[in-house]
Amino acid sequence: PSQAQKHVTHNEALQILDALVQLTAISSSRSVPPASAQEADIYIIANSATGVWSGHEHDIAVYRAKSWQFYPPRVGWRAYIPAQNMQIVYTGKNWILDEPTKLQNLTLFGLNAKATAAVPVHVRANTVVWSAKSSGDGGTGSMVQVLERESIKDDLGFMLKTDGICTAVLGQFGSDRFRVSVSVDGKSFLEALSVNTSKGIVDFEALPRFKSTINYDQYIALDVWKKVSMNSGEYNAQNAFDASKNVFKAPVAGTYLMGACYVYKRNSSDDAKLQGRLVKNGNSEVSGSFGELSGLHRSEASSLNLQAMVALAANDTIECQARFRQADGYIMADKSAFWGCKIG
Repeated sequence: PSQAQKHVTHNEALQILDALVQLTAISSSRSVPPASAQEADIYIIANSATGVWSGHEHDIAVYRAKSWQFYPPRVGWRAYIPAQNMQIVYTGKNWILDEPTKLQNLTLFGLNAKATAAVPVHVRANTVVWSAKSSGDGGTGSMVQVLERESIKDDLGFMLKTDGICTAVLGQFGSDRFRVSVSVDGKSFLEALSVNTSKGIVDFEALPRFKSTINYDQYIALDVWKKVSMNSGEYNAQNAFDASKNVFKAPVAGTYLMGACYVYKRNSSDDAKLQGRLVKNGNSEVSGSFGELSGLHRSEASSLNLQAMVALAANDTIECQARFRQADGYIMADKSAFWGCKIG
């Protein structure tokens, strides 16, 4: 009998080891025993336990031979919960998520992706959130993210990609200027914006803007609106001004500030009254652009200035027109101009 008792005790010990070593539990959130437990099912009992589990909060419950056996955990014991894909650890008071609080001197970090020596940090996710540590948690409430390069000749910035193709970059690349550049193929880039670091001046290299003049004295008949043949591009970003057609063509939709200056030149009488306007798409006067030089005209000195803001769709055109009443005259060469730029 004594030998048989030792044999039973040994078997029970093996069963206990089988349950507790590399502990895996069905759940750690139940406080009520399941109605139909299976042999060798294991649960970690939650707070406010009831029924036969009453008084066994945090214990490990193992179902054997149609009854529950309870094993109090010790500090540091760990359990894996497959249904929730999580590991928990016992602190002596509660079971909590077994999460590391420190990661130091890692050489590679991959989240849903494979990190490599060339890309030591690789994160593959739909949303990444950085939140400031509040003053209530011992922080300052601020969030500052720092990027640092070794020298001014190195690159520092962000590359934005679509399906593996870089379509935009922003940062400091090989200089102290802050730049924003875009590309359609990831090879050729257009600089949209740059900032002079020492002066804080912003340049918009690709901003549509132009200034044109006329290289001959253009005759304007009496009481007839006539397109002023501005034909010499003094400045023409984006090639938006078409000198052959004497029009500005909007490369993109937006709000534009347009203007013109006509210098009067006498034909037969200084009683002429010079009028001007800006015209959209060849047939629509831009509101606010009409003006008249009503006083006595002085040849090669009197001028009429026009200015208006206008909303344009891509490929809309703007031209400047002139007309004389009371007497005909000329729009003077070189001193007359037509200009415009995108402002929004």
